[in-house]
Amino acid sequence: MEELIQHLPYLGLFTILFISGFGVPIPEDIPLVLGGYYCAKGDARIEIMLPVGLISIIGADFLVYLMGRRFGHIVPNLPVIGRYFNEARLARAAEAFHQHGAKIIFFARFLPGLRTPIYFTAGSFKLPAWKMLSMDGAAALLSVPLLMLLPYYYADHIDKVWVWIHQGQMTVLATVVILITGFVGIKYFRYRRRNKIAS
Repeated sequence: MEELIQHLPYLGLFTILFISGFGVPIPEDIPLVLGGYYCAKGDARIEIMLPVGLISIIGADFLVYLMGRRFGHIVPNLPVIGRYFNEARLARAAEAFHQHGAKIIFFARFLPGLRTPIYFTAGSFKLPAWKMLSMDGAAALLSVPLLMLLPYYYADHIDKVWVWIHQGQMTVLATVVILITGFVGIKYFRYRRRNKIAS
């Protein structure tokens, strides 16, 4: 990966990030940091590398979303898997996506391993394309420049950059988990309260 980005910086970064967007277990932070680092070393230009990173990430995410729109209806008909995706569950999931789809898409960018299935599901539930692009794009505009510009400006302290990024990722992940847990908890207690009033 490192040699590919060093010798073919723009094409290498685009290829790696595009592939990782389809669920291949390649952390996005590694190629982005390498891209910024090699720009600092003079192997590429940051004003080109940064848009390449954004386009490849958002493009791959949107393609996964489009695949969900096109093929998502097949999932309930698959053996074994279809049993867990009955009409009632799908209806509840679709309602959740239409009510909270923007928040789900935004936070998915910071949840490695879950982005691809979430974007596919968003497509299968026909979440509006503008909402997918705007929320995913907003999240990418926060993460991609940070991951590229830190090693670009602090290339001589790249070991510290890796530590900063790791600490930042842990903080963001913990924040997302806390927010999701709080949201689910509030929904659960409201559900319990409605049931008590009804009974």
